[in-house]
Amino acid sequence: MNTFLGGIKGMTYLIGTSPSIEKMTDLINQYFYSTTFYLEPKNNKEFNVYNSKGLLTNHIVKKKGNRYRFERV
Repeated sequence: MNTFLGGIKGMTYLIGTSPSIEKMTDLINQYFYSTTFYLEPKNNKEFNVYNSKGLLTNHIVKKKGNRYRFERV
């Protein structure tokens, strides 16, 4: 199950969570009303978000426990 959540200004803003990278990619594309977004590994627990224009510097996907978190930083 995918989940959209809110956040607090001045802190990391949680946009949504998902149980897998594939579903997280789908969630990100739904969030931006697009089909061009994809994820690239940054390290073991973080993934950079890209689209056809390049890296989104203010968004990241982090693995926490068994879920992936889509966050605005």
